[in-house]
Amino acid sequence: MDFLLQNLVIFLVLVIFVHFSRKKIETGIYAVVFCLPLYLIRLNVFGIPSTALESGIYILFIIWLAKNYRQIKSVEIIPDKSLRLGIILLLVGVLISTFFSSELKTSAGILKGWFVDPFLFFIILVSEIKTLTQRKNILKAFFFSGAAVAAVSLFYWFGFLSNGVSFDSRLHSFYLSPNYLAMYLSPALIVGIWLIYRTLGIDFFKEKNIRENFFLSAISFIIIAVALYFTYSYAAWIAVFAAVILFFYLLTKKTPDFHWKSGVQAGVQYDKKFSLQKKTFLFAAVILFFIALFLTQAGTGKFDNLKNLSYRSSLNSRLMIWRSAWEIGKDNWLIGIGPGNFQKYYLDYQARFTEPYLEWAVPQPHNIFLAFWLETGILGLLGFLVILAWFFKCSLSLLKSNLLRRENFLLVAVLFSIMAYTIMHGLFDTTYWKNDLAIIFWLNLALLASIKK
Repeated sequence: MDFLLQNLVIFLVLVIFVHFSRKKIETGIYAVVFCLPLYLIRLNVFGIPSTALESGIYILFIIWLAKNYRQIKSVEIIPDKSLRLGIILLLVGVLISTFFSSELKTSAGILKGWFVDPFLFFIILVSEIKTLTQRKNILKAFFFSGAAVAAVSLFYWFGFLSNGVSFDSRLHSFYLSPNYLAMYLSPALIVGIWLIYRTLGIDFFKEKNIRENFFLSAISFIIIAVALYFTYSYAAWIAVFAAVILFFYLLTKKTPDFHWKSGVQAGVQYDKKFSLQKKTFLFAAVILFFIALFLTQAGTGKFDNLKNLSYRSSLNSRLMIWRSAWEIGKDNWLIGIGPGNFQKYYLDYQARFTEPYLEWAVPQPHNIFLAFWLETGILGLLGFLVILAWFFKCSLSLLKSNLLRRENFLLVAVLFSIMAYTIMHGLFDTTYWKNDLAIIFWLNLALLASIKK
């Protein structure tokens, strides 16, 4: 019965998706972004394992291809040479690593779900997303997706749904671990900061619809923040804190007298109204909030283990995993071990260490750079670094430019902050190596490329 119900849900979702995508490609894009958690619904297509999310992306890509196949040129889709080089290196690296993988089926599945699918979606985005309104709608779709996930997660936390809280009282909802939930909610929370900030910059007391949007965003933001708190993912908290501080720092770099692109006088009024003092107040409020957040953890076992650097602390466990990953990398530095094979190699390498592992179920090396090196080889890691270099260089160049309109400036600032969060949290977790997280990464790239174009 559950199987039939699941397939019925998948069928209905895909029918609705096809209906809206045929009318307008951008509607299908918003649907994919909002439905990112649907990768958890598994299905088989002609005997090939897939997910509801993958099926949606393929349908969207086929519709896009049917409408645009005559105009497609790779140079137009990815005009930046350095970004194009980084993507080629990354995809070639993961292809080679997959081809030589000892578990070809597993690696091929990850290649498809975490690289090919996001890249196809990236192509659609860069081709179709051209306006400011479209960019804002994509981020809003992701934000409200995060709010929906957070709302369902709170039902697990308060006992209305079962099996959503781990043995150590951490919220994981319908995800496999609390960290997975935290990695999805964290960028959504940063987007919420952007939404609330840009609304506060408008005189919303005179506009009813603006007030309504503000309160809806604020309530959704609170729901996401509460769910993220109950994951007790310290790495996510710290990375979000740093990203939010960075967001406000980028905004204060523009003085109240900064003149935006000619013809956009609302931008000048916006900056004068939302002055440096108000930005500083928000900056201080964020710092105080995060200090209070960590004070709530005083006396808990997880916090005490971390504070005292006890043998059983999560940091000590990470150090063990990183040492093992480094040894694996030294032996397989060129082509890697293939996507999805870290758990197998990790267990095999236990024999090289005198002390037993603190964690045995470790599907990823808990570091985004180690993950790319081990699972896509040296070429894939180099490609990833080139992509990051392009992203941050391009972002900073746009932020320093006087040509950006106010709204696009805010968009670049929030995209920069999300990517910074991804890297900071990625030092302790693998903030790419999952279907939804991979899409978020490529979504960031596509939106920045769209703004630059």
